[in-house]
Amino acid sequence: MSEFQIGLSEVLEKIRRSGTNPFNLTYRKEGGLFGKKENVCNRVAVFPAEEKAKRDLSSISHETQQAGKLHLMDEFGQKFDLHICLLVSFNGKTIDHTR
Repeated sequence: MSEFQIGLSEVLEKIRRSGTNPFNLTYRKEGGLFGKKENVCNRVAVFPAEEKAKRDLSSISHETQQAGKLHLMDEFGQKFDLHICLLVSFNGKTIDHTR
């Protein structure tokens, strides 16, 4: 593996453990263009109350709709979601989606 690549599982683990430490992401947009988000953090680390233990039918439906997304917040406090499958790079390293 190149030192400029990182496995998807490692990226997801780093994001989960990042807390409020910022990181940079590059991703694909609709139409094939690329987007870049700098100094973002894991929203669950900032707002832990958003992660509810409630397990009724509506919460299970919501979890299903949210599957495959990262819940993030930018440096200006704006909440956004990114589909994991559209991630291209993490902190300048190309993401290998096969690992």
